[in-house]
Amino acid sequence: MIRPQQANVMSTGDMFSFTHVKGPVERWIVTGTTQSNGELRLGVAGPQPTQHFDYVLHLAGPDLAELSFADPPPGIHFPAMQLFRAAASDTVAPLWAADKSYTIDRDYPTSMEMTAIFEADQADRHGPSIDWSQVGPRDEARRTQTRALLTKGALNSGVDFERAAFIFQHGSKPGDYLLAHTLASIAVARNRPTALWIAAATLDRYLQQIGQPQIYGTQFAIPSGGSATQEPYDHVLIPDSLRKALAIPTLAEQNAQRQSYDSQAQAATSARK
Repeated sequence: MIRPQQANVMSTGDMFSFTHVKGPVERWIVTGTTQSNGELRLGVAGPQPTQHFDYVLHLAGPDLAELSFADPPPGIHFPAMQLFRAAASDTVAPLWAADKSYTIDRDYPTSMEMTAIFEADQADRHGPSIDWSQVGPRDEARRTQTRALLTKGALNSGVDFERAAFIFQHGSKPGDYLLAHTLASIAVARNRPTALWIAAATLDRYLQQIGQPQIYGTQFAIPSGGSATQEPYDHVLIPDSLRKALAIPTLAEQNAQRQSYDSQAQAATSARK
């Protein structure tokens, strides 16, 4: 096992990150192996007499394995690390920034069923005209399907959770929007930064549904014969610096959006006269 001399390992859920990585590259020696139930137990020793760990290696595919601690301390859960087969020419980098955190990108499979549900949801929202009396029941059926996938633990990738967030954003109850916000947050944690917008939008929609002002300004309403509005809206709580970090429009950009909606509505009204 070839690794940097020092590294702190942190586990959050099923994600790993390494901090305080420094020192020269060291070669740790496998001191013994035992095989049982398709798994390989490895004893690995470092250069110092006290450096010894036992690992379990499990093959998960032709070029994929999972490595976990054989005997983690009581009460401590470390998820299995995914390992990909390295080329013979691959080497461990000797230079690391000790003040940075390095996260392992986990390869989560994407659900084909979730993909089909999401594509049907989006197809219902495109076209010259939308019959919401027909779309509403289909939305409800898609939420039922998605919840069943969540209950079974069938969603894994950031793409899965982002798509599931859209399904529940198209719900009708505060709980739908709060669940959608949770799903979007998981999507971001699983390397899907595009889910930042839906995370903000679902929280705004939840706040409005419980009678509170939205805080990001993602929700617009156009009353019949009136001007576009975001009210009730707390414009002050979230500064533009945070809006930019969340990849949502600034207050000035939102003002331009409202004006654009008003112009579109006026043009449509003129066309009907």
